Amino acid sequence: MNTSPDRKRPNPDSPVFEDPALVKTVGDLKPGESGVIAAVSAPSAIKRRLMDMGIIEGTIVEMIRSAPLGDPIVIRVRNTNIALRKKEAETIVIKFTGVKIHGRTRFRHRFGR
Repeated sequence: MNTSPDRKRPNPDSPVFEDPALVKTVGDLKPGESGVIAAVSAPSAIKRRLMDMGIIEGTIVEMIRSAPLGDPIVIRVRNTNIALRKKEAETIVIKFTGVKIHGRTRFRHRFGR
């Protein structure tokens, strides 16, 4: 496995997670920011759907982008982009790391220009 220094995985045991001010929701993230999922506090039907998509405790999540009006947002979980409503994203509690996991934040034009 090729790991470069700029793509380090955050260590959940680091003392950074002891600070309660670093606990946020996915809806609070800005593009490029990331965190580790701590809990999903959604109603059971929505929680089940989110868990089926791979949004479970201990998984690293990164905010990719949001729509111009802020709803929906696109997050990356386990190397898969998932679009969520802002209301659903606010039910996912994370431990904020701020570490940029994936290098690309700008997207090419759809025609490759």
